Amino acid sequence: MFKAQNSNINPMNMINFRSIALIAFALLAFVFGPVSSLHSQPLSQEKAGEPEAQSPLLSLSSGAYTEEGSESNTAKNADTRTRYIDPGLKTIVQVAIVVRDIEATSKRWGELLGMPVPEIRTTRPGQEVKVIYRGMPSDGQVKLTFFHLGQVVLELMEPVGDDTSWKEFLDTYGEGVHHLGFQVLDPDKTSAALEEAGYPMVHKGRYDSDNGTYIYHDTMKALGVIVELLHSDGRK
Repeated sequence: MFKAQNSNINPMNMINFRSIALIAFALLAFVFGPVSSLHSQPLSQEKAGEPEAQSPLLSLSSGAYTEEGSESNTAKNADTRTRYIDPGLKTIVQVAIVVRDIEATSKRWGELLGMPVPEIRTTRPGQEVKVIYRGMPSDGQVKLTFFHLGQVVLELMEPVGDDTSWKEFLDTYGEGVHHLGFQVLDPDKTSAALEEAGYPMVHKGRYDSDNGTYIYHDTMKALGVIVELLHSDGRK
């Protein structure tokens, strides 16, 4: 059971209630009026004669936003496109392994490949074939043999004497892959491009037959192996 409410209402109280209601309605109109207009108008409007400001997020999605450092990346990419890249760098022609005992190692390779052991020979003294090692003339030599495996030649190398990249590699890393060889059309341009890329020339010389040039560039830290440029005289 609920107690009935008093039905007597004071007229003065009714006036006050109406005044309060009118004030409240005016406040609501003031507050919510601008909100409704926001839904009917764009969030940003162009000022007369001025373009609409673009938000960073929009710039990012439209490709206008550039991350910090991207300009330098673009410059590097442009540099790569303009640097000379010899067509011969597309094909590896030689894989060379430095060993301590070329006779024993070549025998094991011959057994593995089912091939006879090729002739092993010692190169001419370095100064006879214009060997330069780290900027200085060298008289270093190397024992060589070659397994011809289709497109690629497997070269085994045993250093003879000091002051060569072959001896340096053996002393530093032990036996292992010394270089990958590429037959290039323009050794001078290719060597200069590698120098510009931060890969210094460490060792170069002429073939024993004096009809070609080999050049080693120090790419060991960057690529895990030395890059050799090979070029036969008269080859274009």
